[in-house]
Amino acid sequence: MRQEQAGRTGAATAEMELGGPAAMDGFILAGGRSSRMGRDKYALLLEGRTLLSRIAERMAPACGSVRAVVASPGQAERVRAAAPELAAPVLEPHAGEGPLAGVHGALLAAEAPLVWLVACDMPFVSSAAAGRLAAALERCGSAGCAAPRIDGRLQPLHAVYRRDASLAAADRLLHSGERRLSALLEELVPIAIEITGRAAPMPIGFNMNTPADYEAGIRLAEGGGE
Repeated sequence: MRQEQAGRTGAATAEMELGGPAAMDGFILAGGRSSRMGRDKYALLLEGRTLLSRIAERMAPACGSVRAVVASPGQAERVRAAAPELAAPVLEPHAGEGPLAGVHGALLAAEAPLVWLVACDMPFVSSAAAGRLAAALERCGSAGCAAPRIDGRLQPLHAVYRRDASLAAADRLLHSGERRLSALLEELVPIAIEITGRAAPMPIGFNMNTPADYEAGIRLAEGGGE
């Protein structure tokens, strides 16, 4: 596993890093049940906007397109209502088979060679950080993924994946009965990237699973999450 650091001197925008946003597609995984939150997380409001709409806007500078991935037609309708500006959601072909199914659906729908994956409850995603991840991945031909290291652990979400290698690995894992995202990282020999400075002025890995997390996210946003 390689490790790099992206900090204050590497805070160029993702578009500058990649030579244009069309090199990467973005997907927001929105197929979860939100059982601990008690309601659809992607529809939660933060600073007057749904999480889904906010996240998509933050991803847009790095991506040729941004779409949501859902687990059912009913969920697709609710996602459309939460972010009507987005293109039609992607329906997971292996719905109900865990988080890896959402990643597989995104990779299958992607057209660009690189794919940036985030969760629908991550309000502080950073296109600048994604650009650093993508640039590191393009420099290292043997790696299938570039993932941020947060609190000592690699994060499979907010990571950038090579579409073809990652799709093949996800196919193998799903057919073997594996459902963990961490298993996909293990297959892909990821590059670990420490994201600091202007590339990530807010906690990019912060996610909201419970009402208490939601309240914490509101406080963070009010303190400068944009």
